Amino acid sequence: MIIKIMDFRMLGSRIEYLQAAKRLEEIAHAEPGTPQAQERKALIRLFREYEKEIQELEVDHPHQKPRV
Repeated sequence: MIIKIMDFRMLGSRIEYLQAAKRLEEIAHAEPGTPQAQERKALIRLFREYEKEIQELEVDHPHQKPRV
């Protein structure tokens, strides 16, 4: 059995966000306690951080479209 784990440390662009979203779809139903479940948890944390950063940019510069 081959276990595929992607290493996302930070979502710095829209492309990375989309790649991570695709990966999250692949591992959404991972069994608890598996490496994929740990990866899923890490990805969810990264999504929250990324979305919080985008929201902060929108508050700081409401008339500018965020560069993501």
